Amino acid sequence: MNRTILLAALPLITLGACADQEAGPENELSIEDSLPADSSPSMENRLEQTAEATIPALLQGIWGLTPNDCDATRGDAKGRMEIGPRSIRFYESSAALVEVEEIDEGRLVAAFDFAGEGERWSRTITLDAQADGQSLTRRDSGDPQMPTALEYNKCPG
Repeated sequence: MNRTILLAALPLITLGACADQEAGPENELSIEDSLPADSSPSMENRLEQTAEATIPALLQGIWGLTPNDCDATRGDAKGRMEIGPRSIRFYESSAALVEVEEIDEGRLVAAFDFAGEGERWSRTITLDAQADGQSLTRRDSGDPQMPTALEYNKCPG
């Protein structure tokens, strides 16, 4: 057989082999099936932890970069951050918790999916409570526009 014909037919042969497989319960993958063979129990625990995880209560609430950010009636409260159990709301965007990398009472390192101003993106955020939960440090990984940490203060209320 001519080498050119063989190379041209290869994708069709591959598709035919795939078509012979029937979809059924025995061919469905679970989260456990999709884990690498050498995955550790800690990776499985992280998947379970993320599915049930909420942002620690000490980190939840309304935070401001300046005292004016705590006033929701101000139209210029661009440093306002509202942290809920599974999401964060900012001035012009919101973020949903996707995957927890590290969590304890006063610290969270997690991946979030963002949406805002017609755009979507993902980012890993680290939140660290300070001063008995009255201040908070936020670090965004992989964002060239935010190379330094931001320091928030808890809003009264």
